[in-house]
Formats: sequence, structure tokens, C-alpha cells
Amino acid sequence: MTSDWKLIGSGFVIASVGAVATMLYIVGVSGLYVGRYAAGVIALSCAAVLALIFHRYLGRFLDTLDLRVGNAADDDEPNP
Repeated sequence: MTSDWKLIGSGFVIASVGAVATMLYIVGVSGLYVGRYAAGVIALSCAAVLALIFHRYLGRFLDTLDLRVGNAADDDEPNP
């Protein structure tokens, strides 16, 4: 697997973690609203853990993209 595909796959995994965290947050708040406190607290706890994981890996992923874009921009400059 080339590094381009590996980077794309990593982006999809990170985006999926963020999406699942958001979905669990909505389910947790809804559970608390309708009186299903145990399910709501469990969903919110899982959402918090996934949100922390998302936040941790998103920064690293964006730094990697910035480095790749910076290297690609250097290649486009004409040689003097």
C-alpha cells in the first residue's frame, strides 16, 4: 500500500471516529431527555472518549498533510 492510500485511509478512519462520536453524543443527550439515564450516560461517556481520540489524531493528521503540501509546493517552484 502506497503512502498516498495509507494517508487517505487514515483520513477516513479519523473522520469515522469523529462521526461516531457526534452520533453517540446525540443519542446520549436524547436518552437523557427521554429518561433513559443509563443509556444516555453510557452513550455520552463513549462519545467523550471517541471525541478525545478524534481530537488527538486529527492534529497529527493535519500536520502530516501540511508537511506534504509544503513539500509539494517546493517542487512546483522553478529552478533558478
